[in-house]
Formats: sequence, C-alpha cells, structure tokens
Amino acid sequence: MIPVVRLVPGDQWDQNMLDLLLADALYPHGLQFEAAEVWPDARGIVLVVPGRYWADRTDELTAALARYEWVLAIRTSDEEALFEIAKVEHPNIRWWVQTPRDRRDYAATRYLPLGFPSHFNKLPPGKPKQVDVFLSGQNTHDRRAQCFAALDRVDRDKIVNETAGFTQGMPRYDYAGRMIAARVAPCPSGAVSPESFRVYEALEAHTMPIADDVSPVYSSHGYWTALFPDVPFPTITNYASLPGYIDDVLADYPRIANRITAWWIGQKRRLGEWLIRDLEALGAAPEPHRSPITVLVSSSPIPSHPSTELIEETIESIRERLPDSEIILMLDGIRPEQDHRRAAYEAYIQAVLELADHQWRNVLPLISDEHQHQGGCTARALEHVRTPLILYVEHDTPLTGGIPFDDLADVVLAGDANVIRFHHETRILDEHRYLMLDQETQLVRGVPMQRTIQWSQRPHLASLAWYRGFLARCFPAGERDFIEDRAYGLLVNDHGRDGDMGWRGWRTWIYTPEGNVQRSYHTDGRDGERKYG
Repeated sequence: MIPVVRLVPGDQWDQNMLDLLLADALYPHGLQFEAAEVWPDARGIVLVVPGRYWADRTDELTAALARYEWVLAIRTSDEEALFEIAKVEHPNIRWWVQTPRDRRDYAATRYLPLGFPSHFNKLPPGKPKQVDVFLSGQNTHDRRAQCFAALDRVDRDKIVNETAGFTQGMPRYDYAGRMIAARVAPCPSGAVSPESFRVYEALEAHTMPIADDVSPVYSSHGYWTALFPDVPFPTITNYASLPGYIDDVLADYPRIANRITAWWIGQKRRLGEWLIRDLEALGAAPEPHRSPITVLVSSSPIPSHPSTELIEETIESIRERLPDSEIILMLDGIRPEQDHRRAAYEAYIQAVLELADHQWRNVLPLISDEHQHQGGCTARALEHVRTPLILYVEHDTPLTGGIPFDDLADVVLAGDANVIRFHHETRILDEHRYLMLDQETQLVRGVPMQRTIQWSQRPHLASLAWYRGFLARCFPAGERDFIEDRAYGLLVNDHGRDGDMGWRGWRTWIYTPEGNVQRSYHTDGRDGERKYG
C-alpha cells in the first residue's frame, strides 16, 4: 500500500476527482493507496497540499520531507497560485499541480484537472438530451457578464439561470440533472483561473463544454492547450462569438459530443497511467493489480443501430468471465457505401459511451473518424494495451460456457501458444477436420486443446507481442481489410510450405474441452446483409 498524507484542510471540492483517482474509482489503474497520518514511517509518500493554506510554510515542508526517499506531491485548492512549488526542496520529488499559473508552475511534472464535485460521481444513466444550452451560475465578474449577455442573443432551447452566489442556485442533484439533459454548457472562467468545475461537470455529463480561455485577473491565453495539448472542446476568448460557437457544435451533434466524451474517458484513464509512471520514476516500485488480459471489442455500423442490444449482450458475457479486465471498444468509421447509416451510428456511439463511462467501468472507447476496417482499428487499439495478452471479440459474438482464462493465459504466457480460439460450433465439423493438425485433444499444461491451421476472427486469446507482428505482416502498407481475410491464407500457406515449423510461427490452437466445445456464438449484427470488403 502506498501512503497518502493529506495536509489540512481536506475535503475540498477540487480534491473530489483526486480522491476517486487514489481510490482506484475514477478509471481503474490497479494501484492501492492508504491514508496516513502526518508524517508516516515509510520510504516515500504521496502528499496532497491544499496550496493556498500552506503558501507560507514551504520551509516546514522541506524539513518534513527530508526523511523520505521519494515524494509525489500534489498541489490543490490554490486558484491564485500562492504556493510556489519550487520553494519545497527535495532531491527526489515530482509535482502535480492544479490551476497552473505560467512560470510559477513550470517545475510541475503534471497538470491535474480541477475535476468535478461529488454530486457528479454517480450520474443516473440514460437520461435523454432535451435542452440545447444550460448555464446556472454566479454573475460576479466581467467574463461572466459577457457570457450571460451573449446567451441573451442565443435563439435556442435553453436554461439560463443567474444565481446569488456559489452553491446558492438550484439543489445540487437538480443541477446535475439539468446538466445531463443539456447538449451544450458555456463555461465562463472562475474567479481567478479560466478553469471551473462547470467544464468537468459538463464532461462527466457528456455535455459539450465551451470553455473560457480568458482569466478575469491575469493573462491566461492558451490555458486550455497547456492543460490539455489535444483539447477537443471549443475554447472562447470573445463572447461575441458564443452564439456562433453554439450553432456550430449543435450543427454537428452528436458527432462532436461523442469525440469529446471518448477523449474525456481517455483522460481519466491517463491520470492512472501517470500515477504508475511517476511512482516508477521516483523509485517507489508500484505494483498494479490487474488482469493480464485486455479485451478488444470491434464495432461498426449495422442495421440494428442505434440499438445497443447486441453489444450489451457481448459485453455482459465478457464481464461475467473477466470482471477485472480492461475492455477497449474499437468503434470504426463509416465506409462511403454506408453513409446512410451515419445518424443511427452516431446515436449508437452516444449510447455506448454512456454505458462505457457510467455503467460498464474499465472500458476505453476508441472512435475512428474514417473507416479503418478491422486491421486499422486493431493496430490502433494495440497501442493502448497495457497487458501481455489480448482477447479479441467481435461485437456480435458473445462468449458462452465455462472458460478457464487463468489456465489459458498460463499456456500463452509460457509460449506454448500464440493464439487460442474459442469455437462457435458444438464440435469440430467433419469438413474442417483437414485443417486440424491433431485428430485428438491433447493436454497442454492441463488445458485440453487441438492444433489448427484454420484462422478465425471469432473470439480468441492471443499474445500481444505476437499480435503486433502478425498485424504488421497482414497489413504491411496499412491496407484496410478484415483480419480473417488476410490471415486465413497466410496460415494455411505457411504450413503448406514449411510443415510443422510453419505452424510454429503461429502456434494456433482451439480450446476443446470434453463434450460441447462451443464457447462463443453469433448474434448476426449484419442481419443477413452482404459482407463489405
């Protein structure tokens, strides 16, 4: 367990998302932290400093931290940037900083988002977007006054509410419900920083924020690109342009909203990756507890969209067997001949993102703006895999029956197999027997399997390292195609040319337990529609 020391006062609104991160409840990272008293007997600590309250006590912190080999320090609650991190001296310290302020915070390793308050921690799922624009907040400085004035000129279905002060508007959960029901949320700057809770409330509610890039008290141009170099949501400097910004994002709704939401889920995941990397760099030797298997689920436009019924059935079958594995959703782009499905597909993506973020947990969506086919989508997904093994599952091929994933993982990790297929028939068909190298099941580390030279893209467990090279061979110049259409002939040809040694380059097996060998089935997402090449 990694000790976390929180300096007083705690329980700050801007520490809520940090609390979720350290509790492994924002997006799973597998690290374990424990609250510690000031100052614990340990090699190192994570230190949370509410900056404005400790601005004149940096010498005290320098002396206290000298006992530790490493320190990961996080400055929160300091919109004015009063606490100068460079004044805390330690030979092995890394800083995360909220509401960064130009040169004062250049020593920070990471910029930590302000985050959302606790009444956005568990949002009700599936509430429809009914209002175009929502803003409820104080009108306490020029930037906010300009925002409210601009909204008077917006001829849209809107809810605009000026409140008497911070938290003095509608009840918190009513406010959260209104945010969930909105498509766009203008987010004027805070009292000092351009950042405000409202930006993250909108992101968590899958509402498009339009973020203020101008502080009311200091020169802050470029704040959002410094915080998020790949920021996907609009940022504004001149509120005379706000009506046009709103028109533009609503004209391409929900496509833009979907990309923003997928990006935000990825940002929450990235915070966990940063924790692991920085603790490793400090020498803390973190040991994330995670499944060795990442599940890749492919999805593309089908006739039943925007219904999510098929993919929900598939995800449920995965979660039943691999409750702790990360799932990467590969949401392919739309091929030209399916452009008539664009609206339904974007509505489907919107619904899937809601499920991924607020119901399924530990699910990373990757949306392709252009059609990449299975090969391209999978190559992109592999860049995000953090485990030695992958399980590939198409969106309409749920798992069924008992699957001993721990034992199967051992077989692949030991190098005895590169790929283990899960059959979609109750038995190996007689007409396919010539593609089996074993006519009888053999036990490999106690697991019943048969060698095969028949490739199938139906669910299969595979080595990540092997799959990378395999894809590079199947798609040497970035061509787009079904993986099976490339792999099937390559495997057969390698074996035909080189015999057993040709198969050893693939090491493909089918899991064949006694009796019924079926471990996946097909819900036919294409619904009889022709297969596109």
